[in-house]
Amino acid sequence: MAAKNTQYLPEEICMDILERLPVKSLYRFKAVCKPWKSLVSSPSFIDRQYDRSAANCSKLAVVEERCSKSKKCSILLHTLNSNPKSPVETTTTELPTNQDNYYWSCWCRGLLLVKVISIGSAYDLLLWNPSTNECKEVPKPVPYSSMVGEFAIGYDFTIRSHKIVTICRGVPSCFNYQIAVYTCKINSWTFYQSGDFLGIGMAFINPITLNNGAPHWLVKHYNDDEHWRVNDDDDNVNVNVNDGDDDINYDSDDFKSFYYTIEYFDFTTNELMVVPQPDEYAYRAYGLVHPDLYDMEGLLCIGYYTERGAIVKDVEIWVMIEYGVKESWSRLMKFDVFIDNLNIYRFPLCFTKNDVKVSLVRVWGRKSQRCLALYNGKERRAELRIPNQLWKDVRAFAFVESLISV
Repeated sequence: MAAKNTQYLPEEICMDILERLPVKSLYRFKAVCKPWKSLVSSPSFIDRQYDRSAANCSKLAVVEERCSKSKKCSILLHTLNSNPKSPVETTTTELPTNQDNYYWSCWCRGLLLVKVISIGSAYDLLLWNPSTNECKEVPKPVPYSSMVGEFAIGYDFTIRSHKIVTICRGVPSCFNYQIAVYTCKINSWTFYQSGDFLGIGMAFINPITLNNGAPHWLVKHYNDDEHWRVNDDDDNVNVNVNDGDDDINYDSDDFKSFYYTIEYFDFTTNELMVVPQPDEYAYRAYGLVHPDLYDMEGLLCIGYYTERGAIVKDVEIWVMIEYGVKESWSRLMKFDVFIDNLNIYRFPLCFTKNDVKVSLVRVWGRKSQRCLALYNGKERRAELRIPNQLWKDVRAFAFVESLISV
């Protein structure tokens, strides 16, 4: 009799309660009853759960690519709870593979895209959700090209699907490229127009994807473009770089051969587009340390530096308040890496989404002292030790748990 009088909560209230829970709990609750399984598996719930988690994100993730002596490789994802009001906790998730070479990675709305190099220039692309530990191998584009050099994952909000953008070199010659886009929702590749690399070529560096779903690259242009110029008054300087272990000699002529642009792939036009930079940094010549891109609370950010030769002095972080509007660039912070005693290597690796004062940096020093450090302002709160040979190559980003399926 009591069972007949049982009152069920309305679906919208259940949804509001459930979407506040961590992914592991939601996976268990899918087994409670069919209505909850259907609710938690629905695209609308998955989107709402992700958006709520992103709005309250206090986690940072570090991707470490590690190979053992037996050449068995794995990807380790270290997540750090960076909330200043609670102790720092670190958890590690591992993606084992059967490959015997190295990886690159980028991140978008709960999914990590991994490129696995196997034999020669052959590669595989993997999609991995570290929250659910689901992994999927992406089919190769047809016609298959082993010359894919640049890739990133984005999200097309018009069709509510992740997309993988690859830039294929050598189509039809080494001075051309072709763009191929994989749509996860329909498991299909689409090829778009070929284009010409400027000068002798381009390099796409450290992709990031903003909240608008567009993948962005820092694009290195070599010196035969009319915009290139040199800001160093010295004609020629020999520089000795000492990182505590090895001395490397560089000629300053090597520092004056390229500049950088910010470019993104537009899913509306299916083209690469350029984002304007602040006037004082547009088409500036660079040396050994290139700028870095960041996603900070959904806003595009870039880190610049001033240097003499190979010695970085001041580091500046700029934020674009209104996306695409050149005049909206504003300098968010500036510090001297020596006077401020931060002893960081180049720029911060990343920032949290909900507190721009919280950052993760590489700490410079001899091999026994190098680490990744979590800072709240200029206060060091925690350290993460990474093998010395991998210290410079790790990637990091603000981590958001997600139920999104691969």
